[in-house]
Amino acid sequence: EEGWMTTALWSQKIACTRDISRRSARGPNALRALALATCTASLTSCSEVFRPPLGFATLTRAAFVFPGANAQLAQPLRSPHKWNLAKIRGLRGGGQESAEMSLSGYLTPVQEMVDLVDAKPSPSMSVQPSSAGAHWVLMLQPSAMLELEDLAQEELKLAGTRLLAKFGTPSRRIGYKTIRLLHRASRQEYDIEGVPAGRIFDVRWAPTGLRVAFTVLTTEGLFLYTFTPQERKVSRAYEGALSSAFASSFTWVAGGNSLLCNAIPADRALLPQRPKVPSAPLAQACQAGNKAPARTYQDLLVDAHDEALFRHFSTTQVVHVDLAGAAPVRKIGKPGMAVYFKASPDASLVLLETLQEPLSRQVLWNRFAQDVCLFSLETGQLHSTVAKLALADSIPIGRDACRTGPRRHCWRPDEAATLTWVEALDGGDPKAVVPHRDSFFIQNVADGSDPVELLRTQFRFSDVWWGGGLLDPWGGWPAVG
Repeated sequence: EEGWMTTALWSQKIACTRDISRRSARGPNALRALALATCTASLTSCSEVFRPPLGFATLTRAAFVFPGANAQLAQPLRSPHKWNLAKIRGLRGGGQESAEMSLSGYLTPVQEMVDLVDAKPSPSMSVQPSSAGAHWVLMLQPSAMLELEDLAQEELKLAGTRLLAKFGTPSRRIGYKTIRLLHRASRQEYDIEGVPAGRIFDVRWAPTGLRVAFTVLTTEGLFLYTFTPQERKVSRAYEGALSSAFASSFTWVAGGNSLLCNAIPADRALLPQRPKVPSAPLAQACQAGNKAPARTYQDLLVDAHDEALFRHFSTTQVVHVDLAGAAPVRKIGKPGMAVYFKASPDASLVLLETLQEPLSRQVLWNRFAQDVCLFSLETGQLHSTVAKLALADSIPIGRDACRTGPRRHCWRPDEAATLTWVEALDGGDPKAVVPHRDSFFIQNVADGSDPVELLRTQFRFSDVWWGGGLLDPWGGWPAVG
């Protein structure tokens, strides 16, 4: 009753799916099995059980399951193994005729597979802003894949995000290998001098288009560099290491002569170590009260040690860095768990969002309690508190569900210091029957005026584009009447 069901050949790969039908639904020998074998060359017979050597697969770890009474999962071998070459000829290019093969180290597949894996990805491009003439194009060459030493680093899973324990940066980000400049008129490419060895991230033009900033993850941490298209030589913009765990590593300030950086505090303590003996058992109390829907999330905080790690990596100090060196590095507020920061278009205020205690073990970090505040860019002192958001642990389940209260704070780019945000009119519940879902507000914080409700949306708010003082950048709204 055994039979082959599917045989597919594509680009020298065969996926053979063997299904063993149900032999008996009642007897003691009832069995359901599914075997999947993936090979890198043509396979004429799989009648005999064989085991591939370590390094057989190039992109994923080889795992073979064979059905039958002695079903087993084939594991990579670490000792010489006798092969039946008549059955598996061609798996490595039809090469060696020896009946034994030494498996010391990684094996290399056929050259066609090597060329496929090592093929250079297409570069990413970023054109200089039109305010500077759009004469230059950044040519960013991505890495094909992560190296083994990158994958071998310790990975932490904290409140829905995964970080490298050594650097506190998001894990498994590939980044770029090189940066080059292309001159559009002459079609000539130029190298950038002085780029340190490491993975390159967050390459951004200044608003004026006269500078470029980027970060490099080296063996010592994440550092910020800048260069100009004319000089094409990098310089360190900030001496300390930056963090990109829960917020952007840096943002430009209007004018392109300074940056806001998400800096790691100089007095940060050592990485918390998990105690060998727990100080208390893990216990959760279910209290009587309002019902709250519970989603299934992965990588949540589990215990006090996870909470200590979260505080360690999320606590940063936002600083203002003047690239011309005319002003010293200025701290914006106090160290906190910053998740968003942006300077106003007139470079007078800084919008800063920080997470607040207590941390939750039931939801992701973006649902933690938050404070939304404005700080003076010149002095770094608190200007005003915009909103205090409570822990959002009772958001209804649904695609358009959201937290109650103000959300999506950002600056209006076509005015000096006008803040915008959205508030739900349906309690954040997409199943509620209401004429409008969201209300859109604006407030000129420079003169201290009160918030103004600009419009209401029939569906959940997504985004807005500003231009020329109008909501619609393509010429304004049609007349209603």
